[in-house]
Amino acid sequence: MTYDILADGTTDNVIVIETSDVCFNASAVAAILSWRYAPKTENGMAVIETGRKSTMNYNFSRSEYRRQ
Repeated sequence: MTYDILADGTTDNVIVIETSDVCFNASAVAAILSWRYAPKTENGMAVIETGRKSTMNYNFSRSEYRRQ
């Protein structure tokens, strides 16, 4: 995943750059869009940070259930 961090700390321009299964793309993009950061600063001013990269990993556990 690659994305930008805006001057207000929100994320934007999320792009899936590699995926093992497209069924997770929408939830990964939604997760990154919900993230908030302390913005990057230059000379005391908040600036946009472009091209931040993160990896999203999904792990599942098998849950036990009983038939009734």
